[in-house]
Parts: sequence; C-alpha cells; structure tokens
Amino acid sequence: MTGQDAAPVAIGVDVGGTKIAAGIVDRTGKILTGTRVPTPSSNGDDVVRAIGESVSILCSSAQGSRVTRVGVGIAGLVDQASGHFLYGPHLDLVNAPLADLLEQQCGLPVFVDNDATVATLAEYLYGAGVGSSHMLMLTVGTGIGGGIVLDGRLYRGAHGFAGEFGHIYVDPEGFPCADGHHGNWESVASGTALDRFAHDLVRAQPQDFSGSGPSGEVKGADLVRAAQDGNSAALAAFDTFAGLLARGLAGLVQAFDPERVVVGGGVAAAGEFLLRPLREYLARELIGGKYRPSVEIFPARLGVDAGVVGAAALTFDAG
Repeated sequence: MTGQDAAPVAIGVDVGGTKIAAGIVDRTGKILTGTRVPTPSSNGDDVVRAIGESVSILCSSAQGSRVTRVGVGIAGLVDQASGHFLYGPHLDLVNAPLADLLEQQCGLPVFVDNDATVATLAEYLYGAGVGSSHMLMLTVGTGIGGGIVLDGRLYRGAHGFAGEFGHIYVDPEGFPCADGHHGNWESVASGTALDRFAHDLVRAQPQDFSGSGPSGEVKGADLVRAAQDGNSAALAAFDTFAGLLARGLAGLVQAFDPERVVVGGGVAAAGEFLLRPLREYLARELIGGKYRPSVEIFPARLGVDAGVVGAAALTFDAG
C-alpha cells in the first residue's frame, strides 16, 4: 500500500514548558510513531521552529501513512478559531499566530488549542470518558487545569479559555500561586501543594523518607510510595489533600452537573490513595449529596499520551 492510498492520519503535538512531544496518530487514537524534544527556553521563535522540526521528522517517517493535518495542544491561552497563542506563563510567546507560522513551516493545515482541552478530548474519545456525555477532566500536576464536555461536545467558552480551573479561589488567605494571587485552588491542591505536604512530613518523620530525592529532597511521588508502604502519616496527608481537591471540584460539579470526572496529571499516579477519599469528600461537599446521583470519578487512562492523541483528534473532523 502506498502512502497516497493509506488511511489518513494526523500529527499531534503536545507543547509544554519543558518538553515538546509529537506523534503520528490514527483515527482509533493509536500513536504509530513519536518523538520528544526539550522545549527551547531561549525565545518564542525557537519554540515554533522546534515544533515545526518535530512535525517534519514525523512526516519523513510516515511510511505507509498519509499525514494530512497537524494538531497542537499548548499550555496557555489559545484563540482556537484563529490559531493564535495569546499567553502562557511558561513560554516566551505572546499573541503569536502559531497556526499560520507552523503552516508556513510544514505545509499542512494546523489546528491549535489549549493542552488541557485536547487532553480532555482524548480521554473523552479514547480513554476514561468513553460512554459519557457530560464529563469534566481534571489535570492535577504542577498546577490544576482541565476541560469540559457537555452533551457530547467540548465546551470552550466565549473566548476558548474555559477549563482554567486552577485559578478558582478557594482560600484568599492561602498560599501564593504562580500567577501572583493567593489562595487559588492549585496553590492548595496541585502537585506543587503535594510536594509541600511531603516536605512537611519529612520534617516530622525523617526516618520514613530516608534517601528520597537528591540531597534528601522529598516530593509528592515519595508520599505516594510511603502511602503504598502503609505509612499512616502519608495516608493522612492524602486524606487532607483530597479534601482540598474536593472543595474546588464540588463547585465545578454543582455548576456543570457532569456524570463523570476524569482525573489525570502527575498526582493521579496516587490512584485510589487519592481517589477514594476524593469521592467521599465530594459527596459531603455537594448540596443534597445523599440524594443526588453519585458522580463517577475515574483515573485518566491515556497518561502522558493524552496531549498528543487529543491534539491529533482536533483535526479529524475539522472542516
């Protein structure tokens, strides 16, 4: 079968503050081949160039497949209709016509959207969201992001910025957030906050965390391992953390009334140590929690591939 006769595929690109992951993806959500490079930190032009080079490498390797379009998920504010990247706290790009620039580089139609939005699309089509029509995606990593599916369609809001969940205020007197505000949800219930929990625990119980990380540094991943080993303080920390996560999630559930919440991001690696108390706290936080149908909370299934798969899926039914 020649490349011209093969089933069309798309390239999906996931652009974050530290890495650019890209892959050739078919319509079943399978990544056929992929590449990953560090995100340039020098300037925005280098970021655009690195994305284009990743696309060119994949186009050259697309034996037996016909690449027709490129989808890009990128961390920050995106005008999805025009393909403009407006702002991102971790990228040296401001009001950049990203779709146009990449189309000039790779010679293919390019579609751009927010990274958490495309991860939501991937989980909805191919992952833990399959079978639902009303779904929230919650990505809990360095910060908190996510996406919304209503009546089987992605909801982006009036300007395409819906899903910036981490910047909901839950404690105005709380810890500072990366955006300069205090008490945002992600300042108390993100991976960064979990690292803080771990740091506090190691000071109280250093014998349980010996040898963790360089120079004894302890992160949330060490807290997960301690919980797996049955450490009572680590389990209690996850219980407290789940309560803080439920505080913000309850507001989203009451606003959008989803049937399912999918939790992804690095913190989701805690599995049931996090999800079990999260379900319990959410039921308590919701108005009429004892009387309303329960909200399913599932772990994300696609892991680090969600951004690449979702970015490609952006292009499959585009006009």
